[in-house]
Amino acid sequence: MGVRELYLSEIYFYATILPEFYKLEAEKVPKMPKFITAVTTPFKEVLVLEDVRQFGYGMRDKTLFLDEKHVKFVLGEFGKLHAFSFALKFKNCELYESLVKGLKDIHGGKNCNLNDETNSWYRATLKQTKELFQAEEDVKILKKLEYIEDHLEEYCEGFLEYQGPFGVVSHMDCWSNNMLFRYNNNTLDSICFLDFQYVWVVSPAVDFSFIFYVNGKPEEYPKLDEYLQHYYDSLKSHSKLLGLNIEEVYSYSMFLEEIFAYAKYGFLRGLIGIPMSMRQNEDIIDVKDVVSNGMDTSKAFGVEKWHSECADWMRKLTLHMVEHNFI
Repeated sequence: MGVRELYLSEIYFYATILPEFYKLEAEKVPKMPKFITAVTTPFKEVLVLEDVRQFGYGMRDKTLFLDEKHVKFVLGEFGKLHAFSFALKFKNCELYESLVKGLKDIHGGKNCNLNDETNSWYRATLKQTKELFQAEEDVKILKKLEYIEDHLEEYCEGFLEYQGPFGVVSHMDCWSNNMLFRYNNNTLDSICFLDFQYVWVVSPAVDFSFIFYVNGKPEEYPKLDEYLQHYYDSLKSHSKLLGLNIEEVYSYSMFLEEIFAYAKYGFLRGLIGIPMSMRQNEDIIDVKDVVSNGMDTSKAFGVEKWHSECADWMRKLTLHMVEHNFI
């Protein structure tokens, strides 16, 4: 996967897909910067978007993660975003299919972009996760983690080779640094989505699992059902505003079935994303420096030895996944 492919993928979303969403109901599309122009000339790629900082949007400190109010706000906005895919699909299926066929497969096809570097990132984090479960009563958990290691390519393939009828245009990389937040008197009142380089058509459960498990804190895990219902209520209400009864198309029980199948996406992405988010900015190694010096690029993504707080978080995440039979 090269930088050019990432540019082309994001340009396609802003220049081709998003305008069709606006045509359905412009005022109801989640906030995103306006597309101004783009250049696709090889090695001179440029994407120019509106600077939304003028409207009060800004980056949130990633080390804070997201509390209940923030997670629910984000999930509500993603329910709205996913509603546009469903509405367009059922109002103009031919147009929708032509749009999604134009998406760039920057994920590497069946192997979930598992080049040597990505493979090493996942395996390094899985190795550390196994080290957290060495007691005799942890045998069941270790076997599950070993199964993921042994079937990593197959495991990742399942996220991207979605064959079901409920695929939506998905962000796929929705951690908090790919969003800008706006506050009014210290109260969150709007979110602006950014960085659609990895946009792809998958189950709505994929974005949900990323948001909840990579951005949310362990204390939110026991309230999973509440968050699932919150997302689906948003999807349902915004689909209705777009003229679609989502319950006749994609019922809540169907959504839960897909959560059961795809929650593991949030688990794997969390193994890399959570430690990276916990690092202070001054501790983050610049990726360009890593590459130019021929170092292991996994170091730039926080795969070094976890500190105690991070290890405790990873243990809680793993236990949650096992208890719900997600892995």
